[in-house]
Amino acid sequence: MSKTPFSFLSLRMGGAILGLLLGTLLLALPCEALTLHHPLGPSLLAATGILDRSSLGSVPLVLRPWRSLEEAGAVLAKEPGGLAVLPTTTAAFLAERGIPLHLLGVHLWKAFFLLSSRENPLKDLSAAGGTRILVPFGRGDVADGVLRTLLKASSVRNVKLLYASPQEGVALLAAGKIDGAVLPEPFATLARRGGAHALDLQVEWARRFGGRPRLPVTGLFRVGTLDPATEQAAVAAFQRSVARALRDPQGAGAVAAETLHMEPALVREAGRRLTLEFVPPRAAAPELRRFFQILSRHAPETLPPTPDRALDLP
Repeated sequence: MSKTPFSFLSLRMGGAILGLLLGTLLLALPCEALTLHHPLGPSLLAATGILDRSSLGSVPLVLRPWRSLEEAGAVLAKEPGGLAVLPTTTAAFLAERGIPLHLLGVHLWKAFFLLSSRENPLKDLSAAGGTRILVPFGRGDVADGVLRTLLKASSVRNVKLLYASPQEGVALLAAGKIDGAVLPEPFATLARRGGAHALDLQVEWARRFGGRPRLPVTGLFRVGTLDPATEQAAVAAFQRSVARALRDPQGAGAVAAETLHMEPALVREAGRRLTLEFVPPRAAAPELRRFFQILSRHAPETLPPTPDRALDLP
C-alpha cells in the first residue's frame, strides 16, 4: 500500500461551477481580499454566509475552490497565505511537508456514511468481509483512515477498497457493481433516495472507541502569517457563516445548491445529517489528539508520524 497521501483522484467539477466561483473572485478587490481556499464538498454549507457575502464583516473573504486534495496541496505550497478549509489529516500531512498551517478551529464533525444496497445491506461492519467498498477521494483521506480503522478494529478481512469520486460511488452502487461506498453528504442522501441503506460511521466509531458520535473531520487553517486583527476578523466572519448555516438551514441550503448545481431540497436534506459546530483550537485539541492516536494505531499510513506536532496543537 502506498504511503503517499497525495495520490488522490480529482473530483470532476463542471465548468459552470468553476465559472460561478471565479466570478466571485472577480467581484472582490484583490488588494483588500483575503483568500479562502475551500473544497466543493460537504463542508460548503458552513461557508455559505461568505458565498453570498452576508457574513463578511470588515474583511472581504474571496473563495478559491480546489478540485482535489492534491491540487490544494500544490496551491498552498506555491501561494502560502490566507485561510484554508482542509480535512484534518490532510492538513497534518501538508504541515509536515513544510506548508505553514495553523489551526483556527474545527467545524465539521459528522460527514461520512457507509452506503450499501437495500437487497444486501451492510448493517454492521462485521458483515463486510469479502466485499468491495468504494472510498472517495483517495488513499490517506479522512474517509479512508476512518474506514480502515473501523475494519481493523472489527477484525474484518478480505475487503477490497476501490477509490473514486463520490459521484462515481453513487452510480456504481446503484448499478450493483460494488457492495458498499463510503460517501460524504450530499452524495449519501442522493444514494439514500435510490433506496440504499446507510450506516453512520461516526456512530460506529463511538461504539468501538467510546466518546461522542462525532469526528474532527474538517477545520479552518491559517496559511502562513496574518495580521492578528485581520485573522481575528476573518475567523469571526467564518464563525458567523457557520452560525448562519445552523440558524437558517433553508437559506444556506439554497446558496450551496446554487453553487453545487444541485437540487435545493437535496442539499437541505443532506445538511440535516451533518454536524456543524465551530470549535476553537484549544477546545478541539483533545478530540483531535485522540482521533489521531486511534488512526495512528490502526491505520498509520493515513497520518504523518506526529500529526499533533505537525499542526502545533495547543
